[in-house]
Amino acid sequence: MNPSLEAGQAVIWQGTCYVIKAIKPLLGDIVLEAKGGVERSVDTRAFYNQVASGEIALPGRKVEATKRSWSKTEQDEADFRQKLIELLVSLEAQSLDDQTCNGRVDAFCLLHQHKRPSNKTIQNYRRKFKCHGFEGLIPNFSHRGGSGWAKKSGAKEVAERVLIQTFMKDDKVNLSSVTMMINQELRDLCQDSGTQEQIDRKTISRLLQKLPSSLVKEGRLDPRTFNLWNRQAIRRYDVKQPFERVEIDAKTLDVYCCDEFGNRYTELTMYAMVCAHASYPIAVYVSGGKPSEYTLLKVFEFFLSPKDQAFKDRFGIVTDWVQPCGISTVVLDNASENFSDLSLGIVRRLGIQIEFARIARGDDKPHVESFFKASDDGVFTKMPGAKQSQDKRIKNRHAKAEAEACYSIEEIYRHIVRFVADVYIHRPNQKLGFRYGKPMTPKMAMDEALSNFLPVPPPSLDQLKKLLLEVNRDTRQLQHYGVDFEGFQFHSQAMAALARERAISSIDILFNPEDCTAIFAVHPDDGSLIRLHNKTVGIPEVSFAVAKMLKKAYSGGNAEMNGHDYQRVYARMLAQFTADSQRRPKIKANNKALREREKVAEKAEIAGQLEKYTPQPADASVSPKADDSGEDDFEPAPRRPQP
Repeated sequence: MNPSLEAGQAVIWQGTCYVIKAIKPLLGDIVLEAKGGVERSVDTRAFYNQVASGEIALPGRKVEATKRSWSKTEQDEADFRQKLIELLVSLEAQSLDDQTCNGRVDAFCLLHQHKRPSNKTIQNYRRKFKCHGFEGLIPNFSHRGGSGWAKKSGAKEVAERVLIQTFMKDDKVNLSSVTMMINQELRDLCQDSGTQEQIDRKTISRLLQKLPSSLVKEGRLDPRTFNLWNRQAIRRYDVKQPFERVEIDAKTLDVYCCDEFGNRYTELTMYAMVCAHASYPIAVYVSGGKPSEYTLLKVFEFFLSPKDQAFKDRFGIVTDWVQPCGISTVVLDNASENFSDLSLGIVRRLGIQIEFARIARGDDKPHVESFFKASDDGVFTKMPGAKQSQDKRIKNRHAKAEAEACYSIEEIYRHIVRFVADVYIHRPNQKLGFRYGKPMTPKMAMDEALSNFLPVPPPSLDQLKKLLLEVNRDTRQLQHYGVDFEGFQFHSQAMAALARERAISSIDILFNPEDCTAIFAVHPDDGSLIRLHNKTVGIPEVSFAVAKMLKKAYSGGNAEMNGHDYQRVYARMLAQFTADSQRRPKIKANNKALREREKVAEKAEIAGQLEKYTPQPADASVSPKADDSGEDDFEPAPRRPQP
């Protein structure tokens, strides 16, 4: 986790070094002291916004990346995978044939009493080990389930008996008390065998939910309250401080939207980030297309952006949005984009722990699910173009929704931000009222918590944008002709000069998947970027995926394609697109075009970050000297005499 602010910490602001003299959460001020005893008081909200924007730097602060924890079983599996990789490396060094290598691998797995992985799985192990080291070989056994009650059948019978005898009959016994009774009963039974066994509170709550409600006796609870209490007891989090636990989820919007040309789209996604302490939405993001790693990082960018007056003017809101702060833990669902090694690595580099919700269990993320329902009821079902697919009373509203759609993606984005800032966080929340003992809104709960607690400072927005480049990172061998990547060769004079100065066998590269004309090599010393140009001169500025399509559509051999061949095939493809676009486009085609535009926006942002960290070459234009007299310093050769 990121280190907190403390008195005596150095701060650099507008080129002047300050020291934090005092932190006053009740007054909302941070007192800075410069050389000579000059003091300067800064509002806490303004301080955090300027840290996020980079105007205030904390030189002594270092963000520590979180590390993944694993069990002994996962450790043993990772050790086996590492030994298997070492065996393959030694076999390759001996230049043995494939049949002999496979026989050695079979014998190795038989010796360790382990199922033999396929060759494709072993290659996947090697790639992960090369990119992420030993941590990349650790499996996720905790997400696959386990033996369940196979090893706890006796403890289960004891727990059910104690629950029926105590919890179902006495209303003064709560879940914590009955957990203590069950564990004490298990200890008494295990004294003879010498083993030690116990059941945690969460497991007992699951057992309690499976018991029939007819077992509830008079004086305990009525069945309705009993069932409600059991649902809440399955997964309950007692979050003490704001930003300690944040829930993130994505939702497909059930509305039509249109662009400036009148085209209709239905594939919209909204990401939401909700603080579990006050049920406060701290970030939302709406984009076209399906959920992806890029949109997951964009919601973090929304949260870490400064919440100043320019932010309020952009969305037209009145209420101050909560300032960016450091996050301790985020809860994600089991979507494929959330399980990507790249996105998980980037989130951990921000010093954030990651937890995953169970499959098809919305009660693991109750706050963000409640926000989605409120946004549906308050915004999307009332918006022009609402399909209302979940309403069983409406049979088919697609035709009318398509006809009345008039909002663009940006307008829908502004509407949901205004709903959060000026409506949702001002509504009384029943659960917050139970906690505080008085009517309470998410805005009031967050303000009260921040008045007594100073959260961790956020990482700068530039740091997050730089981490965006890590999504497209790879390691390649450096050859005498350059770098091979996606069927192309890339090289430059700067890279050649670096290769002459030192012996470099492999180098890290960054690339923009939507631009095949260049990739960028990471300098091994200072981390700066070196542009490597595609050696196929004249190739169009298209994505690597489109370049593969052009190769496939080319009638000649792939090795014979030059820049003119790519241009010619690409021109025929564009002409076909133009002919197809003459017909009235369908919604499916519009959604595909919307996804392409989102990729173009992602390409532009990645290209901007790459250019930012790439040193510009010096201007090689020739200029006349100051003392140039205008006369040439050479004599022309005499002309030949005419015959």
